[in-house]
Amino acid sequence: MTVAEFFVPGEPKPQTRPRVVSRPNSKRGFATISSSKPVANWRERVHTHAIGHAPIGPPDGPVSFTAVFLFRRPQGHYCKRGLSAEGLRCPEPMGGKGDWDNLGKAVCDALEGLFFRRDAQVTNAHVVKTWCGPDSQEGVAVTVRWEDTPQCPSDAPTATRTRRERKGGGRAGEDGE
Repeated sequence: MTVAEFFVPGEPKPQTRPRVVSRPNSKRGFATISSSKPVANWRERVHTHAIGHAPIGPPDGPVSFTAVFLFRRPQGHYCKRGLSAEGLRCPEPMGGKGDWDNLGKAVCDALEGLFFRRDAQVTNAHVVKTWCGPDSQEGVAVTVRWEDTPQCPSDAPTATRTRRERKGGGRAGEDGE
């Protein structure tokens, strides 16, 4: 198994969801994908940092990744003596920082074409949201793992049986026919 680890500095942005918009005087709506400039810039930043760690040509086998998102605490979490009561009540980032799945999807989309051909190859994803320290940088720490040789090649021979074999009979001509 091969492992790549890298850190992408900057404020993490979650992948936006497609929105359904209704047409005037119509019963049918249509989905639009919002092309948020900050999200596109974030994905480009992740992609740029990942290039130097990616294999030559994306592997064909299963891939797993871990993304640890580090967010800066709001000023209201601090007082003169360190963390305020509000800061102590919020041990992990929750509201306003993005859903864990949307944050992970933005990173997954940025890694597509580098560490895997299609995101369907991702068999395991672990996403963590946490606060960074006061002297630390916000961003995402990414770990990608992949098999150098695929475990289930798509061109592997498959066993196909005839209807007679499935019912308990042999192949045509084997049972004296």
